[in-house]
Amino acid sequence: MVARVPRPEQPRAGPAERQLVHLALRFGSFCRVVVTVGCGALGLVVVPHGRLTPAVACVVVVAGWTCVYAAAMVRGRRRWPVAADVVILGLAGLAQSWTVPRQAMFDGSSWLLAVVSMAAVTYQWQVPPVAGAAATFPLVAGYAVGAGMASGGQGLGWLPIALWILAEAALSRGFFLLVRHGGRVSDRTLARREQARWASALSRARRDDEREQLAALHDTAAATLLMVGTGAVPAWQPWLAVRANRDLEVLGLSAAATTTGEVDLADLLADVATEVSEMSTVTGPAGRLTVRHPSLPSLKLPPGPAGAIRDSVREALCNVVRHARTSEATLSVVRDDGLIVVEVRDAGRGFIADRVPAHRWGVTESITARMARIGGRARVDSSPGAGTVVRLEWSDD
Repeated sequence: MVARVPRPEQPRAGPAERQLVHLALRFGSFCRVVVTVGCGALGLVVVPHGRLTPAVACVVVVAGWTCVYAAAMVRGRRRWPVAADVVILGLAGLAQSWTVPRQAMFDGSSWLLAVVSMAAVTYQWQVPPVAGAAATFPLVAGYAVGAGMASGGQGLGWLPIALWILAEAALSRGFFLLVRHGGRVSDRTLARREQARWASALSRARRDDEREQLAALHDTAAATLLMVGTGAVPAWQPWLAVRANRDLEVLGLSAAATTTGEVDLADLLADVATEVSEMSTVTGPAGRLTVRHPSLPSLKLPPGPAGAIRDSVREALCNVVRHARTSEATLSVVRDDGLIVVEVRDAGRGFIADRVPAHRWGVTESITARMARIGGRARVDSSPGAGTVVRLEWSDD
């Protein structure tokens, strides 16, 4: 049995093309009203006195109908208004003997010629090609028959005018198709740009997620395995099992962050300070690290930024344990007009930032890049013998 392949959907008009079609519909209706009312009023000036009454009646009927036609077209009703328009203008064309001076029928100065020409032109903007052609030919035929009847069947003076109206309609359709094609090209260009922007955003999100996972791995399991592998922590230490469980929890949360609402940054930082202090009892070259954090203010933050700040502080304190060779660090949090500033200070041996190897992720990925991913900023100031200051900044504006 052959699997049924779904038929691809036909491409729909984009926003630019829809706007162009809508504009053409409204603009064509407006032009019809202006030309009909203006040319009809001017045409009455040259109508002989004996034909004035029927001419006024014809102008009033055609102008009134054109206003109704324009209102219906603007509302999106296109079928019956065009059909009725062809009938009414065709009848007006047949009545030219009573409404238009004979000379004006053939020298291009007839008010009805202007109305019929504008109708044939605007049909091409308002209805599909087949419907436009089906409306234009009867309209021109009605005008030509009326002009021939008015001339008494003598001569073909009406023929060039009829052919010109058809040429106007063809040119109008061609120009409208070109403009509509331009709208489609614009829509396709915008769609490609949007697709490229979406693909770029998706790729960037994937890279950020991968970097966050690598940073979390560096801060947790990789560090724990390194301590065990180098013999810094004996395998029988009870603390090691607790640390391993905590590593698994952190990696699980970073892989699928399900926390909603807001969390208290002060509680997270206090827990991190306690955790690192207890860990330093076994792993720290300088012994237990005392983390001073007097009266951390309560700060309610979204879980994403709060977790990133917490993890950055944890890595900063772990770096103090591993490298600073000091037994004391200070943790402070300040909030000023929406800007949250967290600082980790130590008076250890310090280092030269430019000499840190590129493969060392402790500062570049676990602190600086992590803060950048949440729209924050991290700065590390250090020099040999003068200690280190890690400053984390994040704004909730």
